[in-house]
Amino acid sequence: MATSTLSSPESQLLSAAATGTPVDLRVLDPEQDEPANGGNWDTSRQIRAEFLVDLLLGTLGPGHGHPRAIKLRGARITGLLDLEDATLICPLLLRDCHIDEWVNLEGASAPAIHMPGCRLTNLAASQLRTRGDLELNAGFIASDGVYLLGAHIGGQLDFTGATLTNPHGAALSADGIVVDLDMFCRDRFTVTGEVRLPGARIGGQLDFTGATLTAATSRSDPKGRRALAADGINVANNMVCGFTATGEVRLPDAHIGGQLDFTGATLTATAAKANPEETAALAADGITVDHNMLCGFTVTGEVRLIHAHIRGQLDFTGATLTNPHGAALSADGITVDQDLLGRREFIVTGEARLPGARIGGQLDFTGATLTAASSKSDSKKTWALAADGINVANDMVCGFTVTGEVRLPGARVGGDLDFTGATLTNVNGTALDLRGVSASALRLTPQSAPDGVVDLTNASVGTFIDDPASWPAVFQLRGFAYSTLDNREVSTRARLRWLRRHPGRFTPQTYDQLAETYRRAGEDGAARKVAVAKQWHRRRPYNPLSWLWYFSVGYGYRTWQALVWLVALAVAGSVVFTRAYPVHMVAVTAHPPRFQPVVYTLDVLLPVVGLGQKAGWQPATPGLLDWYWGLTAAGWVLATAVVAGLTGVLKRD
Repeated sequence: MATSTLSSPESQLLSAAATGTPVDLRVLDPEQDEPANGGNWDTSRQIRAEFLVDLLLGTLGPGHGHPRAIKLRGARITGLLDLEDATLICPLLLRDCHIDEWVNLEGASAPAIHMPGCRLTNLAASQLRTRGDLELNAGFIASDGVYLLGAHIGGQLDFTGATLTNPHGAALSADGIVVDLDMFCRDRFTVTGEVRLPGARIGGQLDFTGATLTAATSRSDPKGRRALAADGINVANNMVCGFTATGEVRLPDAHIGGQLDFTGATLTATAAKANPEETAALAADGITVDHNMLCGFTVTGEVRLIHAHIRGQLDFTGATLTNPHGAALSADGITVDQDLLGRREFIVTGEARLPGARIGGQLDFTGATLTAASSKSDSKKTWALAADGINVANDMVCGFTVTGEVRLPGARVGGDLDFTGATLTNVNGTALDLRGVSASALRLTPQSAPDGVVDLTNASVGTFIDDPASWPAVFQLRGFAYSTLDNREVSTRARLRWLRRHPGRFTPQTYDQLAETYRRAGEDGAARKVAVAKQWHRRRPYNPLSWLWYFSVGYGYRTWQALVWLVALAVAGSVVFTRAYPVHMVAVTAHPPRFQPVVYTLDVLLPVVGLGQKAGWQPATPGLLDWYWGLTAAGWVLATAVVAGLTGVLKRD
């Protein structure tokens, strides 16, 4: 290109490029200098794209040397800026420029490219290589998207304050991009259309603080609309996602080397009409986060963390998750090396799923509110919390308010399983399912009695702490095992009423467990009371002699009662026979012993034993004979009961 054909601004830029001096073509009127109005700028502010290409490639001809840097502000670039597969010999800085056509940097190589505040249709820069930064920031606008597939940015990639638009597809396509340092998409970074970063490698941090991402408004993809697709992304340091996203945010199989932070984010799912049940707002199945994952966000739709691995804490404190037609949180098989926290205003509407989760520290739901899904398009049952087989190394604190069923069957808790202060409501259903739970201690002291069944079938705990004021109407206690009862204020009588809350047929194991616990605590009297109650409830429906065994020797557990009865009968008989002698007592031998009313009564009452009185004297009236035979029969019955009790016959189930 002959230099004689250059326009005045082009000549000015040619001279300035030799030293890297900036050229500013603005008129310093904010309205006129706005790049959106660049189509009206006259020739005094116009630079031909082909001139820029020659300048960047060093092909202007002999005598012009190599430019040190091209720095241009407030210009209108006319024509196609085509640098495909080119090698730029100097850095390019276009600030607040209006570019009439799209920019082609496909396969290009450059020291650095800066385009802050520029306005263009689209930037095609797949396979771009830069040794330094790529800045598309500070009001940069691409009305038809930016394409950076397979690009390699040697410094930072900065979209701070940019606006990218492609309402029918991807507004930013950066599949497989490599950024050696940080990638900034913050401070009013606004995107309409999908942001694609699958397989990206970010050497520093990835920051979306203050961004707004809106999925394509008309897309035929049956899987739904995506605001951010970053499947398999690898971020060496922190990933900050404090954005507002309308559409699915995808991070499956991602690796975050630092912290993943959603504090203050708002995520809203928008399902496609073809699949109205595809309501994932965050899909991060299989993600690995080397430090903490902070989820203090507001989400409408499902949060998916299935088989994720969080090597620090997973913190939902202050989060609001809403998906009233299904799962609000799906974290099946998740592994959290430290604590999982859902404290203070953690609100979930929809099912919270943690089956098979492994928590290396504690799980804390203090102050959380969980509400089961209110409706679902199919017949599948949903719960407020489903954590079948969860494994928590330390304490699991469940001081939450729940409407719906809490499922923890097969859970393993290394510390305390604590429901202190909880409110559990599931009318006409199971409020708390603890079948097969294992815990160091179970603290079942909710704020009030659960409105629903509490199922402790086959649960096993070291210490059981409860409060009669918070007992539900129905306890499932079959197979429930505990080593210690840690509430001395609950009487044995109250404990027996607690056992009676187990529905259905008589279950001897529940009584055996309670009695054994009392024996281990050295409370033998309480253990005997439980054993007697067991026999009473076991025999009463079937055995008409149950009353006799109960009142005579307490089914063999209170054989001393027989002595009490014997003493009482002996006293009564002695009084009766004292008054009967001598008028109503008849000697039956020629030389009877002297009549002794007390000895006579004992001789009649005690079987086998012969004291000589019974053989010498006989009652003479029918009433006295009734006493005689009654005492004899009572003696045999009491003796038989004592023998049966001592030999264990009455105790056998």
